[in-house]
Amino acid sequence: MSSETQFSDGISRVRKLLRIRALRQVLWTGSAIFLCIFTAAAAAEKIIASPAIRKDFFYAMAVAAAFGLSLVYTYIGRKSFLDRLIDIDTRLKLQDRVSTAYEYHRLGIRSDWVDSLLADAGRCLSRLDKEELFPKRFSFVHLLFPVLILINIGIASIKPASPDSRGDRIDLKTLDHIHTMIKQHPSGRINRTRAAKPAGTEKIEKEMENLAKTLEEPSIGRKSLRRSLDRMLEEIQNEKALLSRTLAAKLEADGIEDMPALQTRRGEAMSFYQLKRLNAMLDRLFENQVPEAIAEDLAALGEHYRIEQFLEQLIDRLDQPEKSQSAAAGSGPEASGTAEPERDASDSPDHGRQSRSGGRTRSDPGGSGSDSGNREGDADGGQAGFGPEEDDGRGSGEDFSSSPGRGKSENGLTEPYALKRLKAPAVQDKMLPDQNQDYSVQIRSLTAIGKAKGEKEDVTRSYRKELEGILLKEEIPENYRTYIKNYFLSIGLGREISGP
Repeated sequence: MSSETQFSDGISRVRKLLRIRALRQVLWTGSAIFLCIFTAAAAAEKIIASPAIRKDFFYAMAVAAAFGLSLVYTYIGRKSFLDRLIDIDTRLKLQDRVSTAYEYHRLGIRSDWVDSLLADAGRCLSRLDKEELFPKRFSFVHLLFPVLILINIGIASIKPASPDSRGDRIDLKTLDHIHTMIKQHPSGRINRTRAAKPAGTEKIEKEMENLAKTLEEPSIGRKSLRRSLDRMLEEIQNEKALLSRTLAAKLEADGIEDMPALQTRRGEAMSFYQLKRLNAMLDRLFENQVPEAIAEDLAALGEHYRIEQFLEQLIDRLDQPEKSQSAAAGSGPEASGTAEPERDASDSPDHGRQSRSGGRTRSDPGGSGSDSGNREGDADGGQAGFGPEEDDGRGSGEDFSSSPGRGKSENGLTEPYALKRLKAPAVQDKMLPDQNQDYSVQIRSLTAIGKAKGEKEDVTRSYRKELEGILLKEEIPENYRTYIKNYFLSIGLGREISGP
């Protein structure tokens, strides 16, 4: 074996040992960083008890970040190969023979003296084993591992923060009710076909499935659940605004840009009333043969409206006071769109009507459950299956604790929950316009005595839903619609709804 070959073999062995040491350092450092992140996340989960965290995604990102930082730490601050040889010469007192031979070998200088120098350096490297070349040293990472393992054992033995101590406990009845609503809603059903889901809703539906599994844990808190629902509601609203802009861009590309339904503020989503009118206009324009791309966007917007309405129902149910929960427990169908057991669907003129939860109505613009499928093909709804739910103000008698007819009758002949019938036929109020296009309306109502328990936002939201439902009725003249809209705006609705 020549002197140059022997020296090259020794240098190759040193390079191989350096690569193994670098790989080992990357693994140890990355594992230590990930264990630190895992410890911090476990402690935060015990303290905050956040139920909506996606652990698979979080830990995947943690692994990537940990080993990325480890690679940066290992390879950016490393020494050159020549400096490593100089360290070996200094530590083993080789009088710089290996590093000097490597410099001559790299420069390609050939002479008898260089050959003897390479032969001497090759013999030195062949006599040294890997422990002498790179001895084992104690590292701070080796001490960090047992400390973090002990900390994780201590965290695992600590019970999570109880919602009772924070005044954030959800009663089991409400928790079971919300869990049932999520499982029964079409957006939360696992067995629903993927082909039937519009684009943009898969993420929300996956989060609903994860939320339904999390609700099975009794340690979930009201605030954390509310944050999860608010985040999902914000995501679906942002996606709805994006779909509205995409649909408007497609219609403008086809030369359809002068429709009143497309006149929305920049960055805002199309309202349901605008979507309803746009769907009817496109049906008339394309003779019930709307292009597939536009029809898919309309269907996706309708699905987003239904999910948004359902999330609002969940939030209302979660925010409902405990006093009203006992009254809502004996009511008819829940707000999730399930059928009423003691009443046949054919007895009601509006099969898609949602029941009242705690005395507050929630009308579903797009319908939910099986009702959404029955609406498809409607003359006004078109392909998307739209149609506002008409709420005539009637509900099950259990929901209105202060409604008339609750008290006992005087002579015992009238049932406690029944009102006396009129002996004469009902008189219809007539509204006649004057010269100033103003109208006089006689409002007949019975007001319950007592302090209002509802929130201002709930009342405003109910007025807005009622206004949209009224404006969608075809039998109301155009000038009547303007009058009704101005009336709701005058009582503080808060924003003007686009429309004639």
